[in-house]
Amino acid sequence: MKHLRRRDRRAGQIPSLMLISCLCSGCPSGGGSTSDERPPPLPGPGSQTLTIEVSGPGQTEPPAGMYEVDANTSQSLRATPDDNARFVRWSGDISGENLGHVVFMDRDKRVVAEFHERGPGFTIARDVVPPGSGAIELDPPGGEYDAGTTVALRAVPEGNCEFQGWTSGLGGQESLQTVVLMIDLTVVAAFECGDGDGIGNGGSSCDPATCDDDLFCNGLETCVAGECRSGNPPCEGQACCDVSDQCIPEGRILSGCTVTASIDAPAEQDAWIFDGIAGQRARIMLSPTDTLNPCLRLFPPGGGPQEAESCIFGAFAVAIDVELAATGQYTILVHANAGASMGGYTLSLQQF
Repeated sequence: MKHLRRRDRRAGQIPSLMLISCLCSGCPSGGGSTSDERPPPLPGPGSQTLTIEVSGPGQTEPPAGMYEVDANTSQSLRATPDDNARFVRWSGDISGENLGHVVFMDRDKRVVAEFHERGPGFTIARDVVPPGSGAIELDPPGGEYDAGTTVALRAVPEGNCEFQGWTSGLGGQESLQTVVLMIDLTVVAAFECGDGDGIGNGGSSCDPATCDDDLFCNGLETCVAGECRSGNPPCEGQACCDVSDQCIPEGRILSGCTVTASIDAPAEQDAWIFDGIAGQRARIMLSPTDTLNPCLRLFPPGGGPQEAESCIFGAFAVAIDVELAATGQYTILVHANAGASMGGYTLSLQQF
């Protein structure tokens, strides 16, 4: 991370990413320092102090600690909950519920990442690309819900950013989406921001070849000459994985990927293939992008009996969450529910 130095306790030493061992908790009362253990130095000219704290079961990147940061620069933060926990919010001198956040260092700041132990229901985790470009609102609010709860999600841009589409968990370019929650869901909304937005993505002038985990053009990527590029034209015979940035053959889906397709005739069925291992858990999520009333089916290797099914009347998301019984090539079938409306959809897969 640029402009960021972890502060060392010993005077005169401010090496890159060294931690003050005495943070906000655990400092001995009464003070007093030995000849080789002195108070942390004050920030140098043109510097501010960023203090990162964690409350509850989770971690941050950069890790919790105290950092000397160049004044008037932006720093990216990311929260990651532990297993069986969920991220709740950022607090202190910033606020927000996205996993990623950007803090502008115009003064000394303290930020807290708050995590809670999760309950028996399902959770929705939210993120945006690039960080700081917008937010995702939930209705009803909260982020943790009973199975079968209908939740509306709305992507809301900030500053001079514009919403471009959903790149994970949901699909399409409508800012308002509705899901019937049957699995844990992580959703990512992509925004495009003009120059001067303060978040470092350079707007439409961004070179897609230089984009990485901390820098995005508009978050929507397709295959051009065998490589993933920003933009939104359809891929010809290939789909683009929004996680690994690799083109994958038509009809296949990889764990961590979201693919886009449509059902255009009553009898049409789309088949998607993935490789599974016995004992793995597979979570398959289908989200309509317009009027499709979806039906989602999973078949095991060798064309055996149907292993799982999720169908619904209405343009709502459906999901399958199942432990795989065998090792081999699994087939996902997608079609319109009996006599129901056709339309587009996105399909995502997670294996763990």
